[in-house]
Amino acid sequence: MSRRSDGIVKYGKWLPDLPVLDNPGLTEALNVLPISGSYGPFRPLSTQAGALASRPYGAISVLDSSGNAFLYAGTATDLYARTGATWADRSTAVAYTTSTLDYWRFAQFDSLVIATNYADLPQSLTIGAAANFANLATTGTAPRARHIGVIGRFVVLGNTNEAVNGIVPHRLQWPKISDPTNWPTPNTADALTNQAGEQFMQASFGPVQAIEGEGQFGIVFQRSGISRMSYIGGDRVFQFDDIDVSRGLLCPNAVATVAKRRFFPSSEGFFVTDGVNVENIGDQQVDKWFLDNLDSSYPERVYQGVDRANKVIWWAFPGPGNTGGRPNMLLHYNYLEQRWTHSDQQLELLIPGLTIATSLDDIDALFASLDLVTPPLDSPFWSGGAAALFGFSSDFKVGTFAGTPGTARIDGQEVELHPGLYTYVGGIKPLVTGTSVSVTVALGQRNVIDEAATYTSAVSRTATTGYCDFDNEARYNRTRMQISGEFTEAIGVQFIEQEAGT
Repeated sequence: MSRRSDGIVKYGKWLPDLPVLDNPGLTEALNVLPISGSYGPFRPLSTQAGALASRPYGAISVLDSSGNAFLYAGTATDLYARTGATWADRSTAVAYTTSTLDYWRFAQFDSLVIATNYADLPQSLTIGAAANFANLATTGTAPRARHIGVIGRFVVLGNTNEAVNGIVPHRLQWPKISDPTNWPTPNTADALTNQAGEQFMQASFGPVQAIEGEGQFGIVFQRSGISRMSYIGGDRVFQFDDIDVSRGLLCPNAVATVAKRRFFPSSEGFFVTDGVNVENIGDQQVDKWFLDNLDSSYPERVYQGVDRANKVIWWAFPGPGNTGGRPNMLLHYNYLEQRWTHSDQQLELLIPGLTIATSLDDIDALFASLDLVTPPLDSPFWSGGAAALFGFSSDFKVGTFAGTPGTARIDGQEVELHPGLYTYVGGIKPLVTGTSVSVTVALGQRNVIDEAATYTSAVSRTATTGYCDFDNEARYNRTRMQISGEFTEAIGVQFIEQEAGT
């Protein structure tokens, strides 16, 4: 928070974990994004034509060797590739059997896209090929697995079920180096020659929840611990070292990658690790708020994506009032400014991705008229390869977050403009930029620090002055601003005020 002598109060951080009374930051920051030191509009999901046959259980966006982008998704029974304005079924002849509480996890290795859902053998397809997925292993058998990662020249599967050991949630297995189709039996001469192998992680850490590759080392997240997996070659192939023995990954689809850092929710809140250190990023900000609002029956339905243009990580999660675990809330984190906000949005799935090159004929199939095309036709979005966040709606259509902003709400921090004295407030100027913007402000006041603030009715701006007019007097003042329309940023408020005695 900052307060200047001219009555300007700039918006600070959203701090829902701190008490409402005398909160030094914002007590509400809804349907806004924390960008450029202020708050910008949250744009809801805008979908395109062509729906999947049923709910998506996972998806991935990948590039082929020529830099062309492709989008793949999996439902309970099928795997699909996005082709123009439609989805092409690329499944095997036998339907897959993904459990209701499981999911598809995907990875890219060279020209292959690989998918695993635990119930069925891992599948693979050459990126861009007009063919069907088939079993990944052409030599030996890859284990059924919930998780997959790529570490150096190895595909690594985790939380496995295979013939020799059965169901072992804390087990990893990897194939021949540089060949994810060749799976020798671990500990055999063939496996040792080809650097294939297995590792039983600490059972006390719980099931493997994610495998994140970073060059020649990877990070293995378990439910209650985190380990580093470093390539050393020879018979051992990998060395394993504990990073954190007290906390792990709460939600298996929620690790967000920014450069060499992984951001993730644990049972204690939000953390970040670089593979060496683990640091909290949500303490006294949103940790308690998130854990209180998360429907803990559906940890697998928490998804992540990175808005790289705005330096903001998004997490979609099922909160109060969700339908069958469908995410209905978004949490946003600016990883440079360390600021949070949240939004209301129903989604089946959220993934980071790259836009697919789209022809004019495909655009015509996606939208009823050219006036409805978002983003505009001259946007690089349509040429493909642009970084984007993809969401799947409740009717199983894919889209991007390019819709018209809804109503944003910001509850400002409380200020005592004249310490020890009353303040008369004659008006409040919303410091909001944009065109065709509608703004209202309600004034919250109290005189004693241990009583609740009382808000006035919402007041619109006066056309001639740009101020919301008030005639109120109190010791402590705060604002509740609501914004609708195409605003660009909300910076704070300016009080028209004067000392009013004791």
